[in-house]
Amino acid sequence: MGLKLGFETGELLDFYKGCSSLWNSPALLVHLSPPQLHKHLHDFQALLDKFPLLDPKDETKDEIKDDLRVKFKIICTSLGISKKRLVYKGNPNPSANLDF
Repeated sequence: MGLKLGFETGELLDFYKGCSSLWNSPALLVHLSPPQLHKHLHDFQALLDKFPLLDPKDETKDEIKDDLRVKFKIICTSLGISKKRLVYKGNPNPSANLDF
């Protein structure tokens, strides 16, 4: 895996992990009633846990990434979250504003 692709994959996985942590928080789970949504959330977290972070040559990583994208879209649709509300402009460059 090249450096750029590895970085992009890491960003995507961290974003998904943050979403999963939020969606699986006890405060939010109380308000999510459809059992099917709970299954999707569980499956999404299971895929994140299954992703081979330490083995870049593992060929299942692309399949897992595709499955994560599909689950993410299903969960967002179920929660009523539109793509327009999920805008990510990349990591800010904190050193750009520093003056030494």
